[in-house]
Amino acid sequence: MTGTFAPAPGRAPAIRILARYTRLEILLAVRRGQAIGFTLAIPVLAIVAVGLTEVVNLPTGDRLGFVVPGAIALSVMSNAFTSLAIGTGYERAYGAL
Repeated sequence: MTGTFAPAPGRAPAIRILARYTRLEILLAVRRGQAIGFTLAIPVLAIVAVGLTEVVNLPTGDRLGFVVPGAIALSVMSNAFTSLAIGTGYERAYGAL
């Protein structure tokens, strides 16, 4: 055998780090599909239901400008309130608790 098998320490290129991190985040999101629902589906449904239809009377003429900040807040709050409960449920199912 010729050649040296020595480690080549050093940081990976930034694009590779970003690609691997993005892949990891996507895989984690797909494993817990309800998080996608809380983050994307519920706020989009709220925007469509309230912002684009006349179902609810709003105090302003700019319906989307009034509804979008609330939908973003809804997304943040729903993730905050349910992430711990969902995580605990998965840990129980995996036998960690």
